[in-house]
Amino acid sequence: MPSTISVRLTDEERSTLEGYAATYNMSMSELLRSSALEAVQDAYDLAILKRARKQFKDEDYISHTDLMKEFGLV
Repeated sequence: MPSTISVRLTDEERSTLEGYAATYNMSMSELLRSSALEAVQDAYDLAILKRARKQFKDEDYISHTDLMKEFGLV
């Protein structure tokens, strides 16, 4: 069963979020849930990247830009 979390917002913050949610046809709950989960996923992905970079020397990996060039995609 879903849980409820209360978040304190200023009137301006609430108005901004409501406007954004309305623009994308989302409920406030959907906006806040998806935004929070996306922020957590981004932080997790960054932590994984940092750990991987520590494991490999600079010459052991190729940047996205260089990879795209290598395959003639840019």
